[in-house]
Amino acid sequence: MESLAVQRQIRENASYLQDYFSDMSAWEKSMAKKEQQLQGSKRSAAPDAALKEVDTPSVTPHQDEEDPEEAPPARPTSTRPKKAVTVTPKKPSPPPVNVPRDLLEKEDGNMHFKQGEFAAAVNCYSRSLSYNPRNPIVLSNRAMAHLKLQQFGKAEADCTAALAVDGGHVKSLVRRASARNALGKHHAAFADLENALKLDSTSKATIATQLKSTHADLLSELLEALLGFSADRVDFALEFMAALTRVPRFAMVSMFVTAKEKEQVVAFAAGHIRRDEIVAAFT
Repeated sequence: MESLAVQRQIRENASYLQDYFSDMSAWEKSMAKKEQQLQGSKRSAAPDAALKEVDTPSVTPHQDEEDPEEAPPARPTSTRPKKAVTVTPKKPSPPPVNVPRDLLEKEDGNMHFKQGEFAAAVNCYSRSLSYNPRNPIVLSNRAMAHLKLQQFGKAEADCTAALAVDGGHVKSLVRRASARNALGKHHAAFADLENALKLDSTSKATIATQLKSTHADLLSELLEALLGFSADRVDFALEFMAALTRVPRFAMVSMFVTAKEKEQVVAFAAGHIRRDEIVAAFT
């Protein structure tokens, strides 16, 4: 009986050892297989890592300067370069310009004047003045258009109105002098030109030329009046001329030596001396 028990124990121990070594062998094979798989995954991971290093683009400095809303992702998944998106800022629309109606009419008047359409220019200036009746520039411009139309009385009135607003408006003084000369008001025209000459230092030559012409007209007018006086009133006429023309009396009287010579000069001038010769003697 003991021998049978010993034999059964031996067989069980042998079976146990066989199973143990079988499990050990299977475990070793399993571990070897896993180690091979692990080494294979390491070898395949190295090229992937290198590939990833090549594919990952570096961030260029200009990306920080882009608008935040338009900036690309920090790590793009594609190696393909993306087209730069150019954002053109919208220009702000200019605010609407409301030009006063009087200025619009003034500009229309200037346009007609340049084209020689003086009557149309007068109408435009008149409409401008209906919105702003105290604009000295428009008043003076309308006066110039009246001068072109030979409407000298209206031109004088417009210049006077402009000077009531701006007494130093030189163009109005010069234009009123032109109107007054045309109306035969040479003494008043002479005064306007003298004032203009004092105010405007840039146009002295032009104003001086008009002043000389006005002086000539004034002398001609006064000399014609002088020739109408009788011989016994020649001295009075000379005094009158000297006061109005600012030519010293002695300069006029020096032309005559005796009363008889004065009479002869007056008589001779009445029949023979032309206007330009008389003017030349006093200018």
